[in-house]
Amino acid sequence: MEIRITLCGALIVEVDGARRDLRGRHGRLLFAYLVLNRHRAIPRSELVHALWLDAPPADAPASLRVHLSRLRAALGAATLEGRGEIRLKLPPDAVVDVEFAAASLARAESAAAAADWHACARDAAAAGRLVEGSLIPGLEADWIASASAAVEETHVRSLELLATAALALGPPDLSTALAAARAR
Repeated sequence: MEIRITLCGALIVEVDGARRDLRGRHGRLLFAYLVLNRHRAIPRSELVHALWLDAPPADAPASLRVHLSRLRAALGAATLEGRGEIRLKLPPDAVVDVEFAAASLARAESAAAAADWHACARDAAAAGRLVEGSLIPGLEADWIASASAAVEETHVRSLELLATAALALGPPDLSTALAAARAR
């Protein structure tokens, strides 16, 4: 099963090339929270707080069960594990834009340290393209604001590295350096 997840610019989930519908605001919030925290099990109480902050519905556990059930139906039952604590289980080759951007940025940083400006430019440009849109647009929560700051830092750093690499190339690529500088 091939899974591609885009959190920046638009919330998109593709399974084997087909888009999956994540119904409702809370369904999208739940999915995004699980993706951003997919390397750990999340207590149900934390999920309730992530979805409704301090104003949960009267029967928050039942409402959460409904959203988890819809998510299982959209993605497949095997993608969510646990009862008391929930973990999003994606295949090892799943592509999540913010994770791929962070990995590309790390490669760009390493390439810059080694003065491999072509690799630096390639990886910095890839990272920047992936995170140039806002994180989970149309949805608001405190945890989104926190995650957005990290994504924004990835974007800014990728632009800085792209501009640096463009100027370090022989001959310098002034148009790319200028475009990267103007992007933020």
